[in-house]
Amino acid sequence: MSRPSTAIQHYFSVDEDPRVFQLLYSIMTQAIEEIKANPTSQQKMAYVILACLRLLKVNLHDVIVAPIRLRKLFVKSGFEDGGTELIGRIRDLLFSFITDPQIDTTDLIKNEALNVITVGFVIFYRNPSEQVQFLLSMLQSTSKGRNTLLDKVLYELSAWYTVSDLLTEDVKPKEKKEDTSLPPTTAVKPKQTPKEGKEENPVPTNTQAKTLLLALLDRVVLEAKEQISMYKSDLKSVRSTPSLTASLRILLA
Repeated sequence: MSRPSTAIQHYFSVDEDPRVFQLLYSIMTQAIEEIKANPTSQQKMAYVILACLRLLKVNLHDVIVAPIRLRKLFVKSGFEDGGTELIGRIRDLLFSFITDPQIDTTDLIKNEALNVITVGFVIFYRNPSEQVQFLLSMLQSTSKGRNTLLDKVLYELSAWYTVSDLLTEDVKPKEKKEDTSLPPTTAVKPKQTPKEGKEENPVPTNTQAKTLLLALLDRVVLEAKEQISMYKSDLKSVRSTPSLTASLRILLA
């Protein structure tokens, strides 16, 4: 008699398969419905949600570092819209864990949801316009959960982004125009020497760049005032409190 196979037969591993996101989303939504229908199951379902969030975080990271483009990866797995709808639903679910008072979640789940959004930021918001709009909404929010999320995202962005990356306009794919005057194999575009003092193919600035910069500067000033006030009340905190806030880090990146 042959031994039963012990190989993992599901997608809950580090795998470049977008169906893992669909499965994790389905499990988490079912867990929430179970909590609503049967409040006594909250503790058990909380462990299920927490496990799904941690698996989601790992797989998001794997998709980000994958050599294949995100949209192509989803289309290849049968998602005709490139995963836009599914990723949007997952993003909304994560925010509900953080800010929705109707969903009673533990601090552990809220913190893990914050971590997932931070890790998957470039997937949940795929272009500069969406990223800028998200940051502006966070900067204008007074919610404690959203302020904590903003700090996490800004710290993460400052590690591998420069502020100029966020201030550029969305890059649109160029349409290829074939030169019919020559055969495809011999059609050559003549080289053009850029004029002195001018940048070749400059990237246009995002229309909300100025608004974002001003909002970040306002936040830096506010955080500086809070730190000064804290220093005055407790001189010992000068040594223990970091001087660079998340907002200042992204501006200096």
